[in-house]
Amino acid sequence: MSQVIDQDAHLQTQTLRDILQRRKPRLVAVCQAEDALNALEESLKSLERLRTELLTRLSTDSALDRLGELSQESLVGSIQAERLELGKLQSRFARSTINIGVIGRARQGKSKLLQSITGLSRREIPDGSGSHCTGVRSTISHSTETEPHGEVVFHNESSFLEEVLSPYYSDMRLGRPPRSLDEFSTRSLPPLAAELKKSTVAQAKYEHLQRYHQYLPAYQSLIGRPTRRIGLDQVRTFVAQDDEDGNRIFQNYLAVKEVQLFCAFPRKGSSYCSVIDMPGLGDTGVGDQERLVTVLGHDVDAVVFVKLPSPTGDYWGDKDVALFDLAKRALIDLPLEKWSFVVLNRTGSASGIGSNDANCQQLLSSAPSKHIEVTKMIVADCTDPDEVQLRVFAEVVDYLNRHGAHLDDEFAAATQDRLDHLRDDVNQYIAEAAACLGSEGSTEREFTTFDSLFDDMWSRLTNGLEDLAANLRLNAALPNVELAQQVDAAIERARTEVAVPALEDIDSLARRHGAYSSAFNVSLHSLRTRVNDQFQPLESTLRLSLEHVREEVAAKLRDDCELSTIDSASGTEFFRKLATLVPSDAKILATAIEVLCSVDLTYRGFLQYRLRPHLMVLHPDGAIGQEQIRVSANAESVYEALEVLHERAIYRIEEAFDAWLSEPNQVAAAVVEEFVDRALRASGSKAAWRSLYLEHRARIWEAQFDELGDRTKVRQDWNEALDVVKRAAAKPLQVTGR
Repeated sequence: MSQVIDQDAHLQTQTLRDILQRRKPRLVAVCQAEDALNALEESLKSLERLRTELLTRLSTDSALDRLGELSQESLVGSIQAERLELGKLQSRFARSTINIGVIGRARQGKSKLLQSITGLSRREIPDGSGSHCTGVRSTISHSTETEPHGEVVFHNESSFLEEVLSPYYSDMRLGRPPRSLDEFSTRSLPPLAAELKKSTVAQAKYEHLQRYHQYLPAYQSLIGRPTRRIGLDQVRTFVAQDDEDGNRIFQNYLAVKEVQLFCAFPRKGSSYCSVIDMPGLGDTGVGDQERLVTVLGHDVDAVVFVKLPSPTGDYWGDKDVALFDLAKRALIDLPLEKWSFVVLNRTGSASGIGSNDANCQQLLSSAPSKHIEVTKMIVADCTDPDEVQLRVFAEVVDYLNRHGAHLDDEFAAATQDRLDHLRDDVNQYIAEAAACLGSEGSTEREFTTFDSLFDDMWSRLTNGLEDLAANLRLNAALPNVELAQQVDAAIERARTEVAVPALEDIDSLARRHGAYSSAFNVSLHSLRTRVNDQFQPLESTLRLSLEHVREEVAAKLRDDCELSTIDSASGTEFFRKLATLVPSDAKILATAIEVLCSVDLTYRGFLQYRLRPHLMVLHPDGAIGQEQIRVSANAESVYEALEVLHERAIYRIEEAFDAWLSEPNQVAAAVVEEFVDRALRASGSKAAWRSLYLEHRARIWEAQFDELGDRTKVRQDWNEALDVVKRAAAKPLQVTGR
């Protein structure tokens, strides 16, 4: 029999582990969907801010009415609600254990049940016969890999102020809650309102808050502390108000957010299982119910309600029904009856309160009439470990073993259905938003105005560019002035700043290299390199020669043809920006701009290969077809030869440049001539310019098209913001495999 039990336990452990493993890839999809919702909400909020702004910019017309009627409030609310539900799904798929939550009102046997499941005692899971003994939520996990121990998680200052204190101030109308621990410590509690003093519940809640205030010096040092590992013998001092004798002496629990306990459960097959002990409901702690809903929604796979029927007679009261209704709020996507159990805590005649077996049966039969629907109702003595292990814990774990994966599927499917509906709503909203401002449209008057303005501009454009091309053709044979000036400066530097080595330097070189002929060769290499260096700065002059021409063309368009309103950049930068504005049906114009901007004059491409033959005069081998000077074995001979060759090289370069100086002007004339060919003279060129000016008429002729320009800018801003929404809406919202 024990072998069969071991096998069942092994299979159960394997199944629970498979459920947890199956959740991991789902977690990735849920996180992606959450990111998508965040981006979608932010884009919608940005669009809403723009909508509010546009309502002040538009004149009264149908677009204004449509924008005024457009509302995203419900849509953003749905996104926020779905993000909260996704958080529950994310928590479910992220946890490393299958969790069973145990809840119940005070003195129902919840702590006894947990003691029987985990094998722990009332030292670790406090119970009490008076008022609430447990003050902190505890998660108890089966573990055989470490020594039994606890880990205490403390509140930080922010969570203590927001999650613990603030609800009291709000619930009892005590005014602004404290903003710091120091303020809470030094400031007296506001008095309870007169009308609330008549309420026993309000008085009890106020006394609870007073306990936080009175005992702050005892526990304040724990707030903000890192998680602390403790022995099981210390657990009670952090989770309970009373010692084992019922003396209310502990205050540490007031600073504790939660405690995690690790021990080996008695029942085999408990691997990957945890039970969550939540403080009994009905206490005067404000916010306990909301925290319960949060825990059930985020941390629990199944919940066990514990009720102790009275031996003298009992019924399903309003507080019981309210507890079930409260739990139903935790997961809207999983009906409570699919993940909940009720344990009716049976007592015998020797229990001290008498047998309640008859009333347990009566509650079993009356539950349907009170609409208390759960997976199973179990009658068990919570003080009997064997009975609890067999009839409660084994039953719940076995149910999760058989149905856990299906519950995950159902939860994800319900979430996916809502996300699909949300996407439909978003797409509908996008369609409505896109239609708000209508299409561009133009009146007949606008076209008449445009035709007149364009015809005038076309005359100036053609005359201006044709005149510029003609002037460049006339100047093509003339030296380029800027290049001539820079060449003169470079030749002067090569002649005066590049000096032949002194006699003593030549002697030194000869000694170092072993011969005056070697000193001569070394000096030639040095002279040639240094002379060449004087012409490197011509690179910028050559580039600028064409950039100046492009600026002349740009000036015609910018200053004479109204395009300064599109962009005030100059030269190449102007044309690059203009190219981005050319309509798709004006490709001939885009090509003309590309040709104009693509040509460049560079030193290496224009001069380097031309200078090199003249610099070969300063090479030991001499220029082609010319034998190099031979030197005698003395410094004077080397010096004289170097001087002759230096001057000869400069003379040849100077003479050669006379023929080159006009070439930049020739290139400029050719480039502009081709631009004019493509941009003005080619078939379809005028239509291309018309298309450009028509599309941007409101910016080009702002005064004449002021109203249209404003509408165009509004439409552009709106469409850009709407595009952001569309991109956000296109991100994956998929949490199932379908």
